[in-house]
Amino acid sequence: MKELYQHADKVNELLARYGVKFGIYKNGVFKEQLFPFYPIPRVIEKEEFDYLEKGLIQRVTALNCFLRDIYGEKKIVKDGVIPEEFIFSSSGFLAECDGVMPVKGIYSHISGIDLVQAKDKTWYVLEDNLRVPSGASYPMIKYYLGEESILHNAPTYLPFYEDDMKYVLENFDNLVLKDVAEAGGYGVLFGNKLNKQEKEDFIALLKKEPRRFIAQEVIDFIDIDIMDEGKIVPRKADLRAFVLTGEQTKVWASGLTRFSRNPDSFIVNSSQGGGFKDTWVHSR
Repeated sequence: MKELYQHADKVNELLARYGVKFGIYKNGVFKEQLFPFYPIPRVIEKEEFDYLEKGLIQRVTALNCFLRDIYGEKKIVKDGVIPEEFIFSSSGFLAECDGVMPVKGIYSHISGIDLVQAKDKTWYVLEDNLRVPSGASYPMIKYYLGEESILHNAPTYLPFYEDDMKYVLENFDNLVLKDVAEAGGYGVLFGNKLNKQEKEDFIALLKKEPRRFIAQEVIDFIDIDIMDEGKIVPRKADLRAFVLTGEQTKVWASGLTRFSRNPDSFIVNSSQGGGFKDTWVHSR
């Protein structure tokens, strides 16, 4: 481990030299920055990974069923599980793909599922990176697979629905609000961080475009150790798990552990200055 510390600067120099960077389009402009690496690995025990693997396979299987349905028979709409306007008003719905069935009916071959672990050790899913309506995967598991969800969803509210909008407005200061059309940590707001005018402006926008946003309870997730200016310090971190779908659905026995470099921030995205570290999974 000591050698890893000693070679951290050299590793980052090589990453910069070979162009290992994070890039994202924001307002039509491509922004690119270095993706800093820290040498202390995150270690996940086999039993814990087995639990995550089972839940992730279940989740992505349901999501592919959902995509196959909304571009096909649309049974989920006919059965009244999800209103058609919620699906078809999504910027992620591609009308030109309606009726098109990809090979083997697989719409998402590589899915990135973002999870955090709360301080009571419970894992919560924050996002499914598939460009489908946010929050869709949770009812899909019950509807398509007839199973209870293995992984917990971060409590999520859709202001598109009247009851959820009411809850969001009544509990605004305790929630995190997300623009589902954004990526890379952009469009994420914590209600308690806004001043009076910012709050009023945002609520006006929320009421005008409710389909554009989701709200979630704030999960006080764990800190992990990183190196900062030669010192080991705790920082908030998530886990992006990668799920591959082909003949079978499998989870990579690793993942991308991302962390905030800001001691006061819950946002770990690379585009917001976050770093990454290795994720090691014990094989036994």
